[in-house]
Amino acid sequence: LGQLWPTFGKLEEYLQLDLLPFGNAHMKVSNGTIAFYCQHGPDECLVNEVHTCAVKYVHPQRKLLDFVACTLRQDDPAQAGEPCARKVGTDWAVLDRCSRGPEGIQLLYEMGKRTREHQPPIQYVPYVEINGYHNETMQNLVEEDLFHFVCKLLEPSPPKVCTNVGVPGRHCVMSGDSHFLSEIS
Repeated sequence: LGQLWPTFGKLEEYLQLDLLPFGNAHMKVSNGTIAFYCQHGPDECLVNEVHTCAVKYVHPQRKLLDFVACTLRQDDPAQAGEPCARKVGTDWAVLDRCSRGPEGIQLLYEMGKRTREHQPPIQYVPYVEINGYHNETMQNLVEEDLFHFVCKLLEPSPPKVCTNVGVPGRHCVMSGDSHFLSEIS
């Protein structure tokens, strides 16, 4: 989120995010039970469930991104949900109930399906797609400097905030265990 969070803060009226907090997790369905196996262990799966519930319940997008960024910046993201919800002004009880119950499991399963069924297949995270498009060059540019990349996409009439930047010719960035799909308008 190192690039996404500040860029969204400056250009949110031009961005529509679709966060898919699944990362490199795997899932297995057996006898009607869904099990998740996350790259960094069970705490990562818990954080993914909390973030998936936040995608459904935390609005507007700025508040959602503030919540996700807050949790991921903590030493123990799995324990950060309640204080971060309080900090951004959202109802932790709703997120906690969702993430600890069948709704959270179902929502994370749906995120997993979307991640696994994506074409072309997602090979790594973060994975960035803009206006339905992805390639390695764009991925590298957005990981370097997302803000300038988005400003370039908004030409020939970029917003004023894009004209007040100090490093011309650079392009874009993002980090984290999620991927996002974005629409630039």
